[in-house]
Amino acid sequence: MSLREHYDRYVGAAMACELIYYWLRDYDADSNIFDLLLWTLQSIDNGNSPQTVQIFFQIKLYTLLGYKLHLSGCIRCGIAEKDGKPYVFHPARHGLLCRKCSSTPVSRETVKLAMNTIKLLQHAQGLPIDKLMRLRFSDSSTREALHLFKVYGQYLLQREIKAWGFLEKSCSKRENSNPDR
Repeated sequence: MSLREHYDRYVGAAMACELIYYWLRDYDADSNIFDLLLWTLQSIDNGNSPQTVQIFFQIKLYTLLGYKLHLSGCIRCGIAEKDGKPYVFHPARHGLLCRKCSSTPVSRETVKLAMNTIKLLQHAQGLPIDKLMRLRFSDSSTREALHLFKVYGQYLLQREIKAWGFLEKSCSKRENSNPDR
């Protein structure tokens, strides 16, 4: 019921359903994806942050679909930078490029990610869904991760995901109503 009474929850649920709609066809039976969608809707309904749940949903969904993000180091040289310098996520390569290997500046096709965001996403990939809510994303890591999944999803699907616009507006309203955050 809370999905219909709270705009941000409704938008988070609509986003998950829209992605399932685009990725699966009628009569595609996949119990893992069904369980993930059920967990997502229940988590949002229970009052968890729709943005955080969306991050967990998408990282698990892309893994189940065979598009697991390569987050352990640079996909070109294999080196994991320890000094905290940001990486760039390249959707066409499904992974990270270090500053040395990234020949193109950050653009619409790439997403700059801080080490903290990368580490949180790595943990989320490895955790079972019932333990995901233990992870805590800062506002900046949430924005980075959501931007990553927006760019990655649109690259993979080759289409605009309508719910992204509403989710971003929902995030902006939440940030503007909490100036201390």
